[in-house]
Amino acid sequence: YPRPKRSTKSKVEQPPPQKKKEEMNTTTVSTRASLCSRPIRSTKVEQPPQKKKKERNSSSAGWFSLQLLPDEIVLNCIARISKSQYRSLSLVSKTIHSLISSPELYTVRSQIGNTEPCLCIRQELPTHDRWYILDQTLVTSTNSNGLIKDEFNLLPITSSPLSKSTTLAVGFEVYQMGGDQLPSSAVRVLDFRTRTWRDAPDMGVARKRPESALIDGKIYVVGGETKESSSWPEVFDLKSQTWNPLPSLNDDDKAEVQLRIGELLATTSNNKRYAFDSKQGTWKEQLALMEPLGLSYNRSGPWCIIDNVKFSVFKRKLMWSERGNWFSVKGLKDVCTKPHVNHHTTIQLANHGGGSILVIWDELHSLEFPVAGKTRKHVCKNRRIWCAVIKLEKRFFGLKFEVWGKVVRSNALLTVPKSFKLLSCVTL
Repeated sequence: YPRPKRSTKSKVEQPPPQKKKEEMNTTTVSTRASLCSRPIRSTKVEQPPQKKKKERNSSSAGWFSLQLLPDEIVLNCIARISKSQYRSLSLVSKTIHSLISSPELYTVRSQIGNTEPCLCIRQELPTHDRWYILDQTLVTSTNSNGLIKDEFNLLPITSSPLSKSTTLAVGFEVYQMGGDQLPSSAVRVLDFRTRTWRDAPDMGVARKRPESALIDGKIYVVGGETKESSSWPEVFDLKSQTWNPLPSLNDDDKAEVQLRIGELLATTSNNKRYAFDSKQGTWKEQLALMEPLGLSYNRSGPWCIIDNVKFSVFKRKLMWSERGNWFSVKGLKDVCTKPHVNHHTTIQLANHGGGSILVIWDELHSLEFPVAGKTRKHVCKNRRIWCAVIKLEKRFFGLKFEVWGKVVRSNALLTVPKSFKLLSCVTL
């Protein structure tokens, strides 16, 4: 008999259980992997704080790299920022605070042409005077909200013992020379960078309310009541810090010397007229002295030099000079369109940078208030300070040129009591 064949069911049916085992193994592996992957997911959630820490470290590293730069480079960077940001910028570090407080910063600002005007205002009181500095942000901003500031926006500084004497702006400083009630030879200097006073060498002659001007880097003082018989002009050399009298005019002690818009003019007893050459230090006779369009009536009027051109204001008109002749700046009706400028108005001119001139003037402004129980009104006289920025342009016609101007803005800065007086304008 043939042998019966063995059944292969067991062999055929064995693979399915193996698949189940494999599936079970895969499920167990997947569950184990999922269990093992849970902490990995938690680490992914905690990654953003690590990035923030890295960002903080990178910013601090950038700041430390800035501190590694030389002070000259950091000072040049700070000089290109507006002065209105210096107060908050000085809180960054002690190094930045010391650089902002250093006088070298303003020297760099003037070298790169990034200067801003700063006004000096004096309050005349019966017993003493008070000095203030107007925040430059009021001058440089457009004051778009239309609000006029008051005296509370003035920064007080230490007053000088010389009250109501002659003041002259020289670079970053204001020189105060002579006396008011009595003649004095004392000279005090206010540094706008540090807002501190210092003593300068005394003049050779004690004077009372003299006239002064800055011509070719030297201070010239003319006139003023003196105790001595002669009040001959003096010149102060800023480099050597010394006073010297001007050369005489052929031993003529009766010659009269006047300051006319940055020029020294003299008339002798023989009615001869001379002009002083500040570069050569000598007097030169003038055959026909031309009166510059009525500007002789304003001998100590405001003037400034922009791009080697002298500018002044006469009867509300901005004028410019060439070889002793004066011409009006075209394109402008009046510098001070509002208010009306009279002989009581103080006008200051300053170089605003970028071919622009800054005109600052004040006016007397009256305010009326009703009085309870009476028909009359109380009149309070204040002083309102105005500011105008004018963009200048030279237009050439062959070998000749004309100066044109365009008013960029003109607005009132602040209103102060009548006892306040505008002294000078310094660009820092």
